[in-house]
Amino acid sequence: MSEFKTRAYKDGVEICGVEGPEPTGDLVVPQTLPFKNDAGEVSQLPVLRIGERAFRDYQALESIALPDGITEIGERAFRNCRTLKSITLPKGITEIGKGVFEDCSSLKSITLHEGITEIGEEAFWDCSSLKSITLPDGIAKIDYGAFAFCSSLKSITLPDGITEIGYVAFIDCSSLEEIKVSDCNENYRSIDGVLFTKDGQTLVACPGGMKGEYAVPQGVTEIGDGAFVGCSSLKSITLPDGITKIGKGAFEGCSSLESITLPDGITEIGNGAFKGCSSLESITLPRGITEIGRSAFWGCSSLESITLPDGITEIGRWAFPKTTKVIRRRK
Repeated sequence: MSEFKTRAYKDGVEICGVEGPEPTGDLVVPQTLPFKNDAGEVSQLPVLRIGERAFRDYQALESIALPDGITEIGERAFRNCRTLKSITLPKGITEIGKGVFEDCSSLKSITLHEGITEIGEEAFWDCSSLKSITLPDGIAKIDYGAFAFCSSLKSITLPDGITEIGYVAFIDCSSLEEIKVSDCNENYRSIDGVLFTKDGQTLVACPGGMKGEYAVPQGVTEIGDGAFVGCSSLKSITLPDGITKIGKGAFEGCSSLESITLPDGITEIGNGAFKGCSSLESITLPRGITEIGRSAFWGCSSLESITLPDGITEIGRWAFPKTTKVIRRRK
């Protein structure tokens, strides 16, 4: 049995790590642990928290069972536990914090209880074996990069209560074929597996497993920040005439994208919008564009030349590759 490093936390203890050799196989955290106070008195106290980085980099753990008394798990508590296949979460947990399961590359599935309301930044970052996850109805927020690089994840359903989805929450989920949304959700909707705001005006996220061609539906006015980031199998994207804005990093890393037509209504191309689109050979900028953000076309190594309309007033740093010929259109 493993001996745990502990410290006082509220009316119980927090586990900070393990004494002695690195634990292997199955680890069971007990409901109570002995704790010596400043007076030297030893008493059994309930385990209430797993501390930050408490089990980080333990490479031989296969499963962990946590008792129901635990109400909080610190940032990156299980980061880089690469052999961890399963974990039992306590029912008192309300948040999966920042990077808690980051790089747990053997984790195939996990059950989230109804009390959980938030998936924190990078919570499941690079959990490359995670094939499925069920989000409880109470979840309101999925933060930045929460499921980034979950390359085995094929489908995910967003429940009723989701009100906020962070930047690149599903980046490089290369097997993700659809993002579903509960019909009762008041903030988001799914159209053909692609995530939109409820009013259908902003495209929020395209699943990374989409291949070939994609036509953005009519009525969309904005391509959101990071909406297509990492969609490396898309070759062609058609935008409707009503689009007025392309957000930052909107098409970043779409390395197979060969062509895209920008409608006349677009006035702004965000930072890094087409960064790393290495197959993009040509693009026509509409006359109404006034601003091109930083690194907008950086890394577009196949883009030999680009013609700028005369109304542009601002061009960000490193907007174009050094090898791209930039031509100014004259009035």
